[in-house]
Amino acid sequence: MKKTAISIALLVAMGLPVQNYAQTQTKMAAANNQGQVSLVKILKKLEKSTKTKFFYSASDFKNIWVDESKINYLSLQQSLNYLKKSVPLDYQIQNNTVSLRKLASTNSSFAENNLEPKKDTLNNQEKQIEEVVVVGYGTQKKSIITGSVSVVKGSTAEGQPVLSAGNALQGLAPGVTVTTQTGAPGGDAGNIRIRGINSFGGSDSNPLVIIDGVAGNINDVDVNMIESISVLKDAASAAIYGSRAAGGVVLVTTKRAKGNKLTAQYRMYTGWQRATAIPKVTDGLTYMKVFNDASMNDNGTKIYSDEAINDFRNEYNKNPSNYDWQKAILQGSGFLQDHYLSLSAKSGIISVSPSFGYSKQEGIIKNTDFTRFVFRNNMDITPNDQWNIRLDMSFLNKDRTQIADEGTVWNYLGRMPTNIPIYYGQNYSDGWVKINPVGYIENGGNRKQNNLEFIGNMNISYKPTDWLTLKGMVAPRYLTTNIHLFRKSVPTYYEDGTEAGSANTY
Repeated sequence: MKKTAISIALLVAMGLPVQNYAQTQTKMAAANNQGQVSLVKILKKLEKSTKTKFFYSASDFKNIWVDESKINYLSLQQSLNYLKKSVPLDYQIQNNTVSLRKLASTNSSFAENNLEPKKDTLNNQEKQIEEVVVVGYGTQKKSIITGSVSVVKGSTAEGQPVLSAGNALQGLAPGVTVTTQTGAPGGDAGNIRIRGINSFGGSDSNPLVIIDGVAGNINDVDVNMIESISVLKDAASAAIYGSRAAGGVVLVTTKRAKGNKLTAQYRMYTGWQRATAIPKVTDGLTYMKVFNDASMNDNGTKIYSDEAINDFRNEYNKNPSNYDWQKAILQGSGFLQDHYLSLSAKSGIISVSPSFGYSKQEGIIKNTDFTRFVFRNNMDITPNDQWNIRLDMSFLNKDRTQIADEGTVWNYLGRMPTNIPIYYGQNYSDGWVKINPVGYIENGGNRKQNNLEFIGNMNISYKPTDWLTLKGMVAPRYLTTNIHLFRKSVPTYYEDGTEAGSANTY
């Protein structure tokens, strides 16, 4: 009985402070709410006093309280500025309407206690959530996109020393691979594959490329002109483009005028290209000895006599470079240069951003080169908040020069017997089966290709209300390709000066 009485006494003693504390907290909360009014009620009063219509979700702001004494019902702008600083919201004024949007708060007690948010590491996450991504019909926040989208900023791509904008995507977007079949001038455009090859039997696996709303070729855009690249990688994100987007979609947005000041930018780089993997070949003397050993093991005879080997040794010592086929073929400078100039200006309702790019690439084989001129002008006309007119124009000129039989030259780069000289005096030697790749380079003719392209883009946008935007686009295009192929027979000669003939006789 004593133990029971003691336990009851302890419980009563412990319960009394708890009850008193709860009552104290209730009184303090009531005291803190004095002078504070629901944000929804304040917005209704502002509507009447300023004759302005507010658009917002009542459920977002029903639990938010604000100190009414700091609200100036005669000044809409002053009241909105105070609300933006005091509670997590953002607003947009258009004519006589105000649109309110609740922002994510980094402090769970922010709304109830009317405290300033603390700056912590969550801010970095909010910035990523607010990131804008270019999609099919305009732009969206990355946080609300359910499809697979990768974004590459132009500032990241333009820092790479590449002439082909497609090659700038290599390694920058997950699931995107870029391969190059050749390093020849004008032929090094990368093949873009999004999540691998998705078809067989010769079907096209290339992605659909959209440049400022118009289908085009990403390699025809100077990498310095690109503002951002969005890669739509799955069916959900690329569905609006239909069957053409079976291989994915690459959305390219070019740079436009920003700010009210006149700005100019110039970028350039130069460099030299060289072959990175050249087939290793044996010298001529070893070549002759190895063939003799193979022939002796096969039928007991020698292909090259001791006299022929001595004669070769004497000729080689006189002019070793006359037997170095790889060095004679790879005589091009490989010099590369790229120049880019852009302007940005705005005057009243008109803003323009003209840009010019010049690229020159010389091959590591003589008589091969590539030249490109790119001009683009993006113009924006904004008469008011409802109308926006875009007038874009781009001009492209490409000139590429190749050896007429360039494939044959590359094929024989590592196949020419090193005991055969390149020249006999001033004449081309008979080489291998009357093919002399050095003669093809110097006198075998060439293949010249010129591409001329003009693209216009007029885009008109009308926004009658906040929830509706009407757009219309006209994009004329002119494209012409001229190819000039000239092949010339290259006669070859034997050591005694008699003509051996030509393998490319036409």
